[in-house]
Amino acid sequence: MEIEEIIKNTFKYAKLTMPSVIIMEDLDKFFSKTDEESVVNFDDKKTKLLYTLLHEIDYIWERSINEEMNKNSTNQQNGQGNFSNNKPRNKLLIISSCSNIDKIDSELRKPGNLDFILNFNPPNQPYRKKLFMHFSNYFNNSLSEEDFEILADKSHGFVPTDIIQIFK
Repeated sequence: MEIEEIIKNTFKYAKLTMPSVIIMEDLDKFFSKTDEESVVNFDDKKTKLLYTLLHEIDYIWERSINEEMNKNSTNQQNGQGNFSNNKPRNKLLIISSCSNIDKIDSELRKPGNLDFILNFNPPNQPYRKKLFMHFSNYFNNSLSEEDFEILADKSHGFVPTDIIQIFK
């Protein structure tokens, strides 16, 4: 099954079962764009994937606005509320993660696609040391306190998954 089809089916299922949550990990791996790729090539798999996702997001947003407008139109006829006092509410929440937001294609970063961005910094040196000590319990090793200190010092920018990979 092609990835575009998986995206379409995921959104289709989510629409049928709203309220729903779709979680997408590593957006920057699937939707990154370099300067050399600035020309849109619709035969490119990455471009097809991007526009499939954008189409699905647009559909959800438009449907949400239309439903809200219809509800408010009915309320106005009944003498209740107006659209300007209410924001459209999606019944589908999309949560995504990435390592580097700047690598994500600018089309996907436009307003309405990624509305809220939360940045989480990698752990500092003392916390990296604790992570090394914690994960070392799951792997055979004979590391000393000094070894953990050295590992934590030399692993600036590492996140827990990076630290696990070191033990593997």
